[in-house]
Amino acid sequence: MPDGCGDLRKTFGSEGVFHYIYAVFHSPTYRSRYAEFLKIDFPRLPLTRDVALFRSLCALGKELVALHLMEHLPKLEIRYPEAGDNTVDTVRYSEPANGAPGRVWIN
Repeated sequence: MPDGCGDLRKTFGSEGVFHYIYAVFHSPTYRSRYAEFLKIDFPRLPLTRDVALFRSLCALGKELVALHLMEHLPKLEIRYPEAGDNTVDTVRYSEPANGAPGRVWIN
């Protein structure tokens, strides 16, 4: 077992705790519930006795850390409806209208 890691069954390590903290602090519910308090003081970490919840938040935090560090990027399917030379000269945005979503136009 690498240093700082646990199996999240019988043991946990500093990385697991870090992932739990990362998940909690990035939670929209946590941020909205403690918004006023976060403006004036350091964040406080709510702890849980629920082992399943702790494991779940560790997994989510680990995934979020990997995304923020760009270790695992999601596959994106990007389609361009017009042919071109892939050079961006101008960018403009059209607001959503008549049920159609907004669009970003390149060139």
